[in-house]
Amino acid sequence: MTNLEQYKSWLRSIGVEEAVSHLTCGERSKERVTEQANEVRTGHVWPGRDALRAYLQDNTAENERKKAAKKWAARGGRDVKVKKRKAWESDDCRHGYPVSILRAPGVMTCMCGCRYILGFELLRETESPAHVVAALAQRFHKFPRVVYLDTAFQAQHNAVRRIP
Repeated sequence: MTNLEQYKSWLRSIGVEEAVSHLTCGERSKERVTEQANEVRTGHVWPGRDALRAYLQDNTAENERKKAAKKWAARGGRDVKVKKRKAWESDDCRHGYPVSILRAPGVMTCMCGCRYILGFELLRETESPAHVVAALAQRFHKFPRVVYLDTAFQAQHNAVRRIP
């Protein structure tokens, strides 16, 4: 399914509605406010590039992560030494981030060759080639001809395995 209207129709058929925002805005801004609410809900921000198909799930990668987590726990994990810091300023970030090496989410940024940011996604789990493949498959009719990333070779194998 690579037609935007087909995809939106399919989402409505399975009960996924547009996100609701409680922001007050003018008539001309309503569409963008809804788009921003959907971005906040999903963590996928691609201004001007709508999703064309569902975000691909990779059960193989998820199973591998679960196995690695069990193996890590069986070994007793690793002691993480916390380095003491000097007092922070009042506006410094104090979020509690995961300390597990197996569950360290991040941000995946997609850029054009001219350094223009096309979009970014907040990851719920550790980065993997599967995320790159899923993001590209969801937003592009065809994969870009060239993709640069540190694990591009693995992403290519992932795409060949998962996408006809």
